[in-house]
Amino acid sequence: GSKWGVEIQYLKEDYPLGTAGALKLIPDNLNHPILIMNGDVLTKINLKDLFNYHQFNNGDITICAREHSIESPFGVIEVEDNKFLSMKEKPSISQLINAGIYILNPKIIKLIKSEHYIDMPDLIDIGKESGENIIVYPVHEYWLDIGKPETLNKAMYEWGDF
Repeated sequence: GSKWGVEIQYLKEDYPLGTAGALKLIPDNLNHPILIMNGDVLTKINLKDLFNYHQFNNGDITICAREHSIESPFGVIEVEDNKFLSMKEKPSISQLINAGIYILNPKIIKLIKSEHYIDMPDLIDIGKESGENIIVYPVHEYWLDIGKPETLNKAMYEWGDF
């Protein structure tokens, strides 16, 4: 990171701990929110805006979400019992999906058990059960999951080599 004026410290798992479980390896003296981002996400999200949103809304956990539409290639029939209600030809269903980007306050990391495998959805559930303020940040900027060959190829076509 010195090339960019950034200090990078690496933490090594002795065995897989999951995305959230590995956070327990961060030193206990952390006193500011941290960014967690899946390694297969390519985005132009403004991180300063994300942190400001987290702080302005008193978030303990901020989950970034992206709108995703699924188009059915078929007509969809709605029924109640066996009675026809309606038919929509090739509808589009829009939903919010997890963008794989999070802001966590240090107190959330304290909820993780040491040497315990845990992924982010489980940590978010624990935070919810503990009464933490969990908020959602809508991602409108460019976002692409490049964890599959076809989406990685799409990114390389759009961006060239990165």
